[in-house]
Amino acid sequence: MLEQKYRHMMDQISPDEKLVEQALENVWNQEGRKGRKVWYPAVAAAACVCLFLVAMPVLAAVPQGYQFLYLVSPATAQFFKPVRRACEDQGIRMEVESACIHGDTAEFYVTMQDLEGDRIDGTTDLYDSYSIHMPFDGIGHSERIGYDEETGKVSFYVSLTRWDQGKIEGGKITFSVREFLSHKKKWEALLIDDLKKQERTKEQPARLTESYGGGGLDHELYLEKDGQTGVLVPGKPWEGFCVEGAELTGMGYVDGLFHVQVAYLNRYETDIHGFLYLQDEQGQTVDDIYNVYHAESEETRGERDYVDYVFDVPPEKLGKYRLYGDFSTSGMHVEGNWQVTFPLEE
Repeated sequence: MLEQKYRHMMDQISPDEKLVEQALENVWNQEGRKGRKVWYPAVAAAACVCLFLVAMPVLAAVPQGYQFLYLVSPATAQFFKPVRRACEDQGIRMEVESACIHGDTAEFYVTMQDLEGDRIDGTTDLYDSYSIHMPFDGIGHSERIGYDEETGKVSFYVSLTRWDQGKIEGGKITFSVREFLSHKKKWEALLIDDLKKQERTKEQPARLTESYGGGGLDHELYLEKDGQTGVLVPGKPWEGFCVEGAELTGMGYVDGLFHVQVAYLNRYETDIHGFLYLQDEQGQTVDDIYNVYHAESEETRGERDYVDYVFDVPPEKLGKYRLYGDFSTSGMHVEGNWQVTFPLEE
């Protein structure tokens, strides 16, 4: 069975055209015994293919070579990739606990455990830094499903589905993680301000900025044709704002819309983010119609990112609302190199 699979995979491989041309050119330029140019096409092509095939196991064992081989042929790369069900880096162990296939779907469970400290906890997030290499075209999904306080292991469930809905028949999967976040903190339904002060209803100094992110149902409607939109000029951070890693830097009207501006510090390191909303005494809420991410310069992007949350509430009605927010940040960011490769079984 293994021989048949191997033969089938080898039949699907063809050498790169440029590589063949280079090999043929080198052979053609070799001098013959009588001073003539001698061309051995069959020998040249065979040598090129043999070199490529012999090198594949070595390529699969080297990170750069594996990436190249995976681009050429994912199935071949996974075939030669050595099985490694567990790995350690910086005192943190990652291990595949179980894996199986059924129909067009593959499922497996991976755990991570800190053997030297407490960098892993129940809030550990892979931060979209994981990658999945598979011998077929498909789509994957990962989610944290549990944490064992006694062992200190956090568990992740991963599922893969073939795009063509064909049956998965064996093969190997490589799962890699480059970084993770942990020790997350959350602030939910945090009361920020009652919005009854008159200065909240006044037009505030504003500037045009080019957004590099944002959201909301009406986000695109409020962007100018050149990609710019009006935002508050950042002011002095408010005292008493208790969210770690965030500052409240402005509040007021811009072009008839109510803006609340928050600055997030080191956002790429902590994944700090928030969601703001208004609520009246009856509990009725008003969400922002859009929000805009911007920075004072390209150099400060990621270090200090401003977000204007924009609400469509007229000044005369603003005083009946209170401003609330939900925020989340991580207290620890760990980078490393964790990778496991394992076979899929029925």
